[in-house]
Amino acid sequence: MLKAEIICTGSELLTNPKIETNSLYLAEGLMNIGIETRYKTIVGDSHDDLMDTIKHAIGRADIIIVSGGLGPTVDDMTRDILSEITGRKLIFNSEIWEIISQRIKRFFPDREIPEMVKVQAYVPEETEYFINQNGTAPGLAFKFQEKLLVALPGPPRELIPMWQHQASDWLKNQIDSSKKLLSKVIRIYGIPESLVNEGILDLFKNSLNPIIGVCAHPAMVDIRLLSWDDEKSTALEKIKGVVQYIEGKYQKDIYGYDQETLESVLVELLRDHKLTLSLAESCTGGLISSRITDIPGSSDVFEGCVVSYSNALKTNILNVDKELIEKYGAVSLETAESMAQGIKEKTGTDISLSVTGIAGPGGGSKSKPGGLVYIALAGLNGYLICKEFHFNGDRNLIRLRTANEAIDMIRRYVLSNIPMKKA
Repeated sequence: MLKAEIICTGSELLTNPKIETNSLYLAEGLMNIGIETRYKTIVGDSHDDLMDTIKHAIGRADIIIVSGGLGPTVDDMTRDILSEITGRKLIFNSEIWEIISQRIKRFFPDREIPEMVKVQAYVPEETEYFINQNGTAPGLAFKFQEKLLVALPGPPRELIPMWQHQASDWLKNQIDSSKKLLSKVIRIYGIPESLVNEGILDLFKNSLNPIIGVCAHPAMVDIRLLSWDDEKSTALEKIKGVVQYIEGKYQKDIYGYDQETLESVLVELLRDHKLTLSLAESCTGGLISSRITDIPGSSDVFEGCVVSYSNALKTNILNVDKELIEKYGAVSLETAESMAQGIKEKTGTDISLSVTGIAGPGGGSKSKPGGLVYIALAGLNGYLICKEFHFNGDRNLIRLRTANEAIDMIRRYVLSNIPMKKA
Protein backbone atom coordinates (compact mmCIF):
# COMPACT_ATOMS: atom_id res chain seq x y z
CA MET A 1 0.00 0.00 0.00
CA LEU A 2 1.25 3.48 -0.85
CA LYS A 3 2.45 5.58 2.10
CA ALA A 4 1.70 9.27 2.47
CA GLU A 5 2.97 12.09 4.62
CA ILE A 6 0.95 15.23 5.30
CA ILE A 7 2.86 18.40 6.14
CA CYS A 8 0.95 21.36 7.56
CA THR A 9 2.97 24.56 7.55
CA GLY A 10 2.41 27.79 9.46
CA SER A 11 3.76 29.08 12.75
CA GLU A 12 0.20 29.84 13.87
CA LEU A 13 -0.46 26.10 13.97
CA LEU A 14 2.17 25.77 16.70
CA THR A 15 0.86 28.60 18.88
CA ASN A 16 -2.88 28.78 18.21
CA PRO A 17 -4.97 26.63 20.59
CA LYS A 18 -7.43 25.80 17.79
CA ILE A 19 -7.26 22.24 16.47
CA GLU A 20 -5.49 21.74 13.14
CA THR A 21 -8.05 20.00 10.91
CA ASN A 22 -6.47 19.87 7.43
CA SER A 23 -4.41 16.77 8.17
CA LEU A 24 -7.44 14.94 9.56
CA TYR A 25 -9.46 15.76 6.47
CA LEU A 26 -6.67 14.83 4.06
CA ALA A 27 -5.88 11.56 5.84
CA GLU A 28 -9.52 10.54 5.44
CA GLY A 29 -9.47 11.55 1.78
CA LEU A 30 -6.26 9.64 1.13
CA MET A 31 -7.61 6.51 2.74
CA ASN A 32 -10.68 6.68 0.51
CA ILE A 33 -8.49 6.40 -2.57
CA GLY A 34 -6.29 3.62 -1.24
CA ILE A 35 -3.42 5.56 0.32
CA GLU A 36 -2.31 5.05 3.91
CA THR A 37 -1.16 8.13 5.84
CA ARG A 38 1.88 7.10 7.84
CA TYR A 39 3.15 10.48 9.02
CA LYS A 40 1.80 13.93 9.87
CA THR A 41 4.09 16.87 10.50
CA ILE A 42 3.41 20.45 11.59
CA VAL A 43 6.22 22.88 10.84
CA GLY A 44 6.53 26.61 11.41
CA ASP A 45 7.37 29.36 8.93
CA SER A 46 11.10 28.67 8.81
CA HIS A 47 12.74 28.16 5.43
CA ASP A 48 15.28 25.65 6.69
CA ASP A 49 12.78 23.71 8.82
CA LEU A 50 10.28 23.38 5.99
CA MET A 51 13.05 22.45 3.55
CA ASP A 52 14.30 19.69 5.89
CA THR A 53 10.77 18.45 6.55
CA ILE A 54 9.86 18.09 2.88
CA LYS A 55 13.19 16.42 2.05
CA HIS A 56 12.71 13.97 4.92
CA ALA A 57 9.17 13.21 3.75
CA ILE A 58 10.39 12.52 0.20
CA GLY A 59 12.82 10.00 1.68
CA ARG A 60 10.21 7.97 3.53
CA ALA A 61 6.82 8.41 1.84
CA ASP A 62 5.44 7.80 -1.64
CA ILE A 63 3.06 10.76 -1.57
CA ILE A 64 3.69 14.10 0.12
CA ILE A 65 0.94 16.66 0.61
CA VAL A 66 1.85 20.11 1.90
CA SER A 67 -0.88 22.32 3.29
CA GLY A 68 -0.24 26.06 3.51
CA GLY A 69 2.49 28.46 2.51
CA LEU A 70 1.21 29.27 -0.99
CA GLY A 71 0.04 32.82 -0.32
CA PRO A 72 1.69 36.13 -1.28
CA THR A 73 3.33 37.10 2.02
CA VAL A 74 6.98 36.73 3.03
CA ASP A 75 6.24 33.77 5.31
CA ASP A 76 4.60 31.80 2.46
CA MET A 77 7.55 29.69 1.32
CA THR A 78 6.14 26.38 0.07
CA ARG A 79 6.26 27.33 -3.59
CA ASP A 80 9.88 28.51 -3.45
CA ILE A 81 11.07 25.56 -1.40
CA LEU A 82 9.50 23.03 -3.76
CA SER A 83 11.27 24.84 -6.60
CA GLU A 84 14.59 24.61 -4.77
CA ILE A 85 14.21 20.94 -3.81
CA THR A 86 13.21 19.77 -7.28
CA GLY A 87 15.43 22.13 -9.24
CA ARG A 88 12.42 23.34 -11.23
CA LYS A 89 12.54 27.02 -12.09
CA LEU A 90 9.53 29.16 -11.15
CA ILE A 91 7.74 30.30 -14.31
CA PHE A 92 5.15 33.06 -14.52
CA ASN A 93 1.79 31.69 -15.67
CA SER A 94 -0.35 34.31 -17.39
CA GLU A 95 -3.51 32.18 -17.17
CA ILE A 96 -3.24 31.91 -13.40
CA TRP A 97 -2.52 35.63 -13.13
CA GLU A 98 -5.61 36.50 -15.16
CA ILE A 99 -7.78 34.34 -12.90
CA ILE A 100 -6.27 35.89 -9.76
CA SER A 101 -6.66 39.41 -11.14
CA GLN A 102 -10.26 38.91 -12.11
CA ARG A 103 -11.09 37.50 -8.70
CA ILE A 104 -9.49 40.43 -6.86
CA LYS A 105 -11.16 42.99 -9.15
CA ARG A 106 -14.53 41.37 -8.54
CA PHE A 107 -14.27 41.90 -4.80
CA PHE A 108 -12.24 45.13 -4.82
CA PRO A 109 -13.07 46.91 -8.10
CA ASP A 110 -11.64 50.27 -7.04
CA ARG A 111 -8.31 49.09 -5.68
CA GLU A 112 -4.97 48.54 -7.33
CA ILE A 113 -3.74 44.95 -7.14
CA PRO A 114 -0.68 44.82 -4.88
CA GLU A 115 2.47 43.76 -6.72
CA MET A 116 3.25 41.12 -4.08
CA VAL A 117 0.10 39.17 -5.09
CA LYS A 118 1.76 38.39 -8.42
CA VAL A 119 4.06 35.82 -6.81
CA GLN A 120 1.11 33.41 -6.66
CA ALA A 121 1.09 33.22 -10.46
CA TYR A 122 4.57 31.64 -10.49
CA VAL A 123 4.65 27.83 -10.58
CA PRO A 124 7.57 25.41 -10.93
CA GLU A 125 8.14 24.35 -14.53
CA GLU A 126 6.61 21.02 -15.61
CA THR A 127 4.11 21.32 -12.78
CA GLU A 128 0.36 20.97 -12.92
CA TYR A 129 -1.75 23.43 -10.99
CA PHE A 130 -5.23 23.58 -9.47
CA ILE A 131 -7.31 26.72 -9.78
CA ASN A 132 -8.46 28.11 -6.45
CA GLN A 133 -12.19 28.79 -6.64
CA ASN A 134 -12.33 30.19 -3.11
CA GLY A 135 -9.10 32.19 -2.88
CA THR A 136 -6.15 33.26 -4.98
CA ALA A 137 -3.32 30.79 -4.35
CA PRO A 138 -3.37 27.86 -6.84
CA GLY A 139 -2.48 24.35 -5.77
CA LEU A 140 0.48 22.48 -7.27
CA ALA A 141 1.09 18.85 -8.24
CA PHE A 142 3.98 16.98 -9.85
CA LYS A 143 6.09 13.84 -9.80
CA PHE A 144 9.65 14.00 -8.46
CA GLN A 145 12.03 11.05 -8.04
CA GLU A 146 9.06 8.67 -8.46
CA LYS A 147 7.29 10.45 -5.60
CA LEU A 148 4.06 12.44 -5.91
CA LEU A 149 4.04 15.94 -4.43
CA VAL A 150 0.91 18.02 -3.91
CA ALA A 151 0.74 21.51 -2.40
CA LEU A 152 -2.61 22.92 -1.31
CA PRO A 153 -3.62 26.25 0.27
CA GLY A 154 -3.93 26.30 4.04
CA PRO A 155 -7.42 27.75 4.69
CA PRO A 156 -9.87 24.82 4.92
CA ARG A 157 -12.49 26.68 2.85
CA GLU A 158 -9.94 26.68 0.01
CA LEU A 159 -8.25 23.33 0.64
CA ILE A 160 -11.38 21.17 0.94
CA PRO A 161 -13.02 22.02 -2.41
CA MET A 162 -9.63 21.93 -4.16
CA TRP A 163 -9.06 18.42 -2.80
CA GLN A 164 -12.58 17.26 -3.62
CA HIS A 165 -12.73 18.54 -7.18
CA GLN A 166 -9.13 18.53 -8.39
CA ALA A 167 -6.31 17.14 -6.24
CA SER A 168 -7.86 13.78 -5.34
CA ASP A 169 -8.66 13.10 -8.99
CA TRP A 170 -5.07 13.97 -9.98
CA LEU A 171 -3.71 11.52 -7.42
CA LYS A 172 -6.09 8.75 -8.49
CA ASN A 173 -4.89 9.15 -12.06
CA GLN A 174 -1.25 8.84 -10.98
CA ILE A 175 -1.39 5.77 -8.77
CA ASP A 176 -1.93 2.08 -9.46
CA SER A 177 -5.61 1.62 -8.71
CA SER A 178 -5.58 -2.15 -9.09
CA LYS A 179 -5.84 -2.61 -5.34
CA LYS A 180 -9.35 -2.16 -3.97
CA LEU A 181 -9.34 -0.46 -0.58
CA LEU A 182 -12.30 -0.70 1.78
CA SER A 183 -12.76 0.77 5.24
CA LYS A 184 -15.25 0.24 8.02
CA VAL A 185 -15.66 2.13 11.27
CA ILE A 186 -17.40 0.45 14.20
CA ARG A 187 -18.63 2.98 16.76
CA ILE A 188 -18.92 1.92 20.40
CA TYR A 189 -20.34 3.86 23.34
CA GLY A 190 -19.84 3.36 27.06
CA ILE A 191 -16.75 1.12 27.14
CA PRO A 192 -13.30 2.57 27.97
CA GLU A 193 -10.66 2.43 25.25
CA SER A 194 -8.44 0.24 27.45
CA LEU A 195 -11.13 -2.43 27.72
CA VAL A 196 -11.83 -2.32 23.99
CA ASN A 197 -8.12 -2.71 23.31
CA GLU A 198 -7.96 -5.65 25.70
CA GLY A 199 -11.00 -7.28 24.12
CA ILE A 200 -9.58 -7.21 20.60
CA LEU A 201 -5.92 -7.70 21.50
CA ASP A 202 -5.69 -10.88 19.41
CA LEU A 203 -6.89 -8.95 16.36
CA PHE A 204 -4.23 -6.31 16.88
CA LYS A 205 -1.53 -8.96 17.09
CA ASN A 206 -2.61 -11.20 14.25
CA SER A 207 -4.46 -9.12 11.66
CA LEU A 208 -2.28 -7.59 8.94
CA ASN A 209 -5.20 -7.23 6.52
CA PRO A 210 -7.44 -5.63 7.58
CA ILE A 211 -5.37 -3.14 9.53
CA ILE A 212 -7.08 -2.31 12.83
CA GLY A 213 -6.95 1.03 14.61
CA VAL A 214 -8.67 2.39 17.70
CA CYS A 215 -9.56 6.04 18.28
CA ALA A 216 -11.06 7.25 21.58
CA HIS A 217 -13.49 10.12 22.18
CA PRO A 218 -15.32 11.04 25.41
CA ALA A 219 -16.96 7.72 26.41
CA MET A 220 -16.76 6.61 22.77
CA VAL A 221 -14.40 4.35 20.89
CA ASP A 222 -14.09 4.02 17.13
CA ILE A 223 -12.60 0.82 15.73
CA ARG A 224 -11.40 1.44 12.19
CA LEU A 225 -10.79 -1.44 9.79
CA LEU A 226 -8.86 -0.98 6.55
CA SER A 227 -8.67 -3.82 4.05
CA TRP A 228 -7.35 -4.11 0.49
CA ASP A 229 -7.17 -6.71 -2.25
CA ASP A 230 -7.13 -7.05 -6.01
CA GLU A 231 -10.81 -7.93 -5.82
CA LYS A 232 -13.31 -5.74 -3.97
CA SER A 233 -15.32 -8.78 -2.89
CA THR A 234 -12.26 -10.33 -1.23
CA ALA A 235 -11.42 -7.13 0.63
CA LEU A 236 -15.04 -6.98 1.77
CA GLU A 237 -14.98 -10.55 3.06
CA LYS A 238 -11.85 -9.80 5.10
CA ILE A 239 -13.62 -6.89 6.78
CA LYS A 240 -16.86 -8.82 7.33
CA GLY A 241 -15.12 -11.52 9.34
CA VAL A 242 -13.54 -9.01 11.72
CA VAL A 243 -16.78 -7.00 12.04
CA GLN A 244 -18.67 -10.14 13.04
CA TYR A 245 -16.01 -10.94 15.66
CA ILE A 246 -16.25 -7.45 17.18
CA GLU A 247 -20.05 -7.47 17.05
CA GLY A 248 -20.03 -10.71 18.99
CA LYS A 249 -18.16 -8.99 21.80
CA TYR A 250 -19.79 -5.55 21.86
CA GLN A 251 -23.17 -5.83 20.13
CA LYS A 252 -25.10 -3.97 22.85
CA ASP A 253 -22.59 -1.16 22.92
CA ILE A 254 -22.17 -0.66 19.16
CA TYR A 255 -24.33 2.32 18.30
CA GLY A 256 -23.39 2.80 14.67
CA TYR A 257 -20.98 2.45 11.77
CA ASP A 258 -18.91 4.67 9.48
CA GLN A 259 -20.30 8.25 9.45
CA GLU A 260 -23.17 7.60 11.87
CA THR A 261 -23.35 9.61 15.10
CA LEU A 262 -25.26 9.01 18.31
CA GLU A 263 -27.82 11.63 17.31
CA SER A 264 -28.25 10.43 13.71
CA VAL A 265 -28.76 6.86 14.94
CA LEU A 266 -31.27 8.06 17.54
CA VAL A 267 -33.34 10.05 15.04
CA GLU A 268 -33.48 7.06 12.69
CA LEU A 269 -34.38 4.74 15.57
CA LEU A 270 -37.22 7.00 16.73
CA ARG A 271 -38.50 7.29 13.17
CA ASP A 272 -38.42 3.51 12.66
CA HIS A 273 -40.37 2.99 15.89
CA LYS A 274 -42.73 5.90 15.16
CA LEU A 275 -41.88 7.59 18.46
CA THR A 276 -41.76 11.25 19.46
CA LEU A 277 -39.32 12.95 21.82
CA SER A 278 -39.15 16.09 23.94
CA LEU A 279 -36.41 17.45 26.20
CA ALA A 280 -35.99 19.58 29.29
CA GLU A 281 -32.41 20.78 29.61
CA SER A 282 -30.78 22.71 32.41
CA CYS A 283 -26.98 22.40 32.60
CA THR A 284 -26.62 21.49 28.92
CA GLY A 285 -28.42 24.67 27.85
CA GLY A 286 -29.97 23.19 24.71
CA LEU A 287 -26.90 21.25 23.53
CA ILE A 288 -28.81 17.95 23.24
CA SER A 289 -31.60 19.62 21.31
CA SER A 290 -29.09 21.31 19.02
CA ARG A 291 -27.40 18.03 18.16
CA ILE A 292 -30.69 16.31 17.42
CA THR A 293 -31.98 19.15 15.25
CA ASP A 294 -28.72 19.11 13.30
CA ILE A 295 -29.97 15.85 11.77
CA PRO A 296 -32.10 16.25 8.63
CA GLY A 297 -35.59 14.92 9.20
CA SER A 298 -35.45 15.26 12.99
CA SER A 299 -38.71 17.25 12.86
CA ASP A 300 -40.46 13.93 12.21
CA VAL A 301 -39.70 12.79 15.76
CA PHE A 302 -38.56 15.77 17.85
CA GLU A 303 -41.25 18.02 19.33
CA GLY A 304 -39.02 20.52 21.10
CA CYS A 305 -37.07 21.48 24.18
CA VAL A 306 -37.45 23.71 27.23
CA VAL A 307 -34.15 25.11 28.47
CA SER A 308 -35.15 25.52 32.10
CA TYR A 309 -31.95 27.02 33.42
CA SER A 310 -33.58 28.82 36.35
CA ASN A 311 -35.62 27.34 39.18
CA ALA A 312 -38.47 29.68 38.22
CA LEU A 313 -38.77 28.13 34.77
CA LYS A 314 -38.58 24.64 36.22
CA THR A 315 -41.56 25.56 38.38
CA ASN A 316 -43.58 27.74 36.00
CA ILE A 317 -43.07 25.85 32.73
CA LEU A 318 -42.36 22.26 33.78
CA ASN A 319 -44.57 22.25 36.89
CA VAL A 320 -41.77 21.11 39.17
CA ASP A 321 -43.01 21.63 42.74
CA LYS A 322 -41.24 24.58 44.36
CA GLU A 323 -41.12 22.72 47.67
CA LEU A 324 -39.46 19.76 45.96
CA ILE A 325 -36.66 22.00 44.72
CA GLU A 326 -36.30 23.61 48.16
CA LYS A 327 -36.10 20.20 49.82
CA TYR A 328 -33.84 18.31 47.40
CA GLY A 329 -32.22 21.05 45.32
CA ALA A 330 -32.37 21.87 41.63
CA VAL A 331 -29.66 19.29 41.02
CA SER A 332 -31.24 16.14 42.35
CA LEU A 333 -32.83 12.91 41.27
CA GLU A 334 -36.24 14.14 42.38
CA THR A 335 -36.03 17.36 40.35
CA ALA A 336 -34.74 15.57 37.26
CA GLU A 337 -37.62 13.07 37.38
CA SER A 338 -40.16 15.86 37.84
CA MET A 339 -38.67 17.79 34.91
CA ALA A 340 -38.94 14.75 32.64
CA GLN A 341 -42.54 14.15 33.68
CA GLY A 342 -43.35 17.84 33.32
CA ILE A 343 -42.11 18.18 29.74
CA LYS A 344 -43.84 14.91 28.83
CA GLU A 345 -47.16 16.24 30.11
CA LYS A 346 -46.63 19.54 28.29
CA THR A 347 -45.81 18.00 24.92
CA GLY A 348 -47.58 14.65 24.98
CA THR A 349 -44.56 12.91 23.45
CA ASP A 350 -43.85 9.20 23.78
CA ILE A 351 -40.47 9.83 25.41
CA SER A 352 -39.19 12.77 27.40
CA LEU A 353 -35.77 13.31 28.89
CA SER A 354 -34.38 15.84 31.32
CA VAL A 355 -30.93 16.83 32.51
CA THR A 356 -29.91 18.88 35.51
CA GLY A 357 -26.43 19.20 36.91
CA ILE A 358 -23.41 21.28 37.86
CA ALA A 359 -21.17 21.88 34.87
CA GLY A 360 -18.76 24.03 36.87
CA PRO A 361 -16.27 25.35 37.45
CA GLY A 362 -18.29 27.10 40.18
CA GLY A 363 -21.61 26.29 41.81
CA GLY A 364 -20.61 23.02 43.43
CA SER A 365 -20.36 21.99 47.05
CA LYS A 366 -18.94 19.13 49.07
CA SER A 367 -22.19 17.19 48.87
CA LYS A 368 -22.87 18.21 45.27
CA PRO A 369 -19.55 18.74 43.49
CA GLY A 370 -18.98 20.01 39.98
CA GLY A 371 -19.64 17.28 37.47
CA LEU A 372 -22.66 15.91 39.31
CA VAL A 373 -25.43 15.34 36.75
CA TYR A 374 -28.84 13.68 36.85
CA ILE A 375 -30.50 12.41 33.66
CA ALA A 376 -34.11 11.25 33.82
CA LEU A 377 -36.17 9.54 31.14
CA ALA A 378 -39.95 9.25 31.12
CA GLY A 379 -41.22 6.67 28.65
CA LEU A 380 -44.32 4.74 27.73
CA ASN A 381 -46.73 3.15 30.23
CA GLY A 382 -45.41 5.08 33.23
CA TYR A 383 -41.78 4.13 32.65
CA LEU A 384 -39.46 6.43 34.62
CA ILE A 385 -35.76 6.11 35.31
CA CYS A 386 -33.13 8.53 36.59
CA LYS A 387 -29.38 8.01 36.64
CA GLU A 388 -26.69 9.86 38.59
CA PHE A 389 -23.36 10.68 36.94
CA HIS A 390 -20.10 12.16 38.17
CA PHE A 391 -18.19 13.60 35.21
CA ASN A 392 -14.65 14.92 35.30
CA GLY A 393 -13.25 17.68 33.13
CA ASP A 394 -13.94 21.30 32.33
CA ARG A 395 -17.34 22.84 31.70
CA ASN A 396 -17.42 22.00 28.00
CA LEU A 397 -16.40 18.38 28.56
CA ILE A 398 -18.99 17.88 31.30
CA ARG A 399 -21.71 19.27 29.04
CA LEU A 400 -20.50 17.08 26.15
CA ARG A 401 -20.45 13.94 28.32
CA THR A 402 -23.92 14.77 29.60
CA ALA A 403 -25.30 15.16 26.09
CA ASN A 404 -23.68 11.91 24.98
CA GLU A 405 -25.09 9.97 27.92
CA ALA A 406 -28.54 11.47 27.42
CA ILE A 407 -28.72 10.53 23.74
CA ASP A 408 -27.40 7.05 24.43
CA MET A 409 -29.85 6.60 27.29
CA ILE A 410 -32.78 7.23 24.93
CA ARG A 411 -31.25 4.91 22.32
CA ARG A 412 -30.85 2.04 24.76
CA TYR A 413 -34.34 2.55 26.18
CA VAL A 414 -35.92 2.24 22.73
CA LEU A 415 -33.87 -0.82 21.80
CA SER A 416 -34.56 -2.61 25.09
CA ASN A 417 -38.17 -1.71 25.78
CA ILE A 418 -40.10 -0.89 22.62
CA PRO A 419 -40.92 -3.33 19.83
CA MET A 420 -40.98 -2.04 16.27
CA LYS A 421 -44.43 -0.84 15.19
CA LYS A 422 -45.89 -2.37 12.08
CA ALA A 423 -46.19 -0.08 9.06
